[in-house]
Amino acid sequence: MPYACPPSITVVITAYNIQEYIKTAIDSVLEQNYPDIEILIVDDGSQDDTVDVAINALANYKHCRIIRQDNTGPGGARNMGICSAEAEYILFLDGDDWLAENALSRLTALASTKTHAVFSNRVRYCEKSGRSIDDFVFTSVSSGPVSTGRGLLRRFAVHGKLFRRSFLIDNGILFPELRIWEDYPFSYKVLAAAGCIDVITDVTYVLRRRVEGNPSLTQSNRLADVKLYDRFSQIEMDLDIVNTSGLKQIFPKYDFVRHEFQDRLLVDVKYLLLEKNLDVRFRAFEAIAKFLEKHADSALASVNQSTTEIFNAIINRDLGLTLTLISKYIV
Repeated sequence: MPYACPPSITVVITAYNIQEYIKTAIDSVLEQNYPDIEILIVDDGSQDDTVDVAINALANYKHCRIIRQDNTGPGGARNMGICSAEAEYILFLDGDDWLAENALSRLTALASTKTHAVFSNRVRYCEKSGRSIDDFVFTSVSSGPVSTGRGLLRRFAVHGKLFRRSFLIDNGILFPELRIWEDYPFSYKVLAAAGCIDVITDVTYVLRRRVEGNPSLTQSNRLADVKLYDRFSQIEMDLDIVNTSGLKQIFPKYDFVRHEFQDRLLVDVKYLLLEKNLDVRFRAFEAIAKFLEKHADSALASVNQSTTEIFNAIINRDLGLTLTLISKYIV
């Protein structure tokens, strides 16, 4: 049954050294045409004036809190939001992004007492060009159980999604901490446990792509040791969730292994050709080779022919051939 009145929402704004962006994020929440919004800012160890800017932006808003903690990464900051929020629903907003106009009222338009999550579309804003680019994956409105054909596997990022807090708490759904790519295992757990997900086609979220010199965590060097090992860990966490949950039964025709290796790892592999620092390139090449050796049987059985060629070249430690194949098939 639908709600008699709108559900309460906590907007969890995660922040780390974004003093020049945080006010835009806060203002986008304050300008929503929605009652009873709790604004919860989790500052993840900022060393600039992020907190001071946030305090000033919220000076006239009473239903807000600011939590300061040591740096635990986006996952740890969001987990603090989940555990600390007081409202019925949670929306995660990165502090350098912002909400679209009327985003919260749109997200709750279909919500019922059975809704565990609501998914929506987003746009990307390129700070350098000043242009917004559509990033739509949902083309039709729907509601009900997680199932094939609803496009739910096309958006793993938490941007533009609303989650029932009790659903997350009751199912122990939290983000990995001290890692990047933390959205993916979280989203797999949501899809495995959710009884009802609503999908709307509205744009509710604007994702900022920062200019060079001030990149977000996921925009900077993709072949850095910590990023690669986080990618490897994310892939293994995802596949463990798939193998221990009911996702294979929910999506019987979906090749999760192919998705992890061909659609995700290959994104990082292409940077072997783009990387100018030879030491970084060689170190990353060896790390990827060891990871692929560990998962060769399942990975090579799932990916397409061109990806198989690239992966075999890496496993055989043939960097020259790898770069040639990347140039031929990807870049």
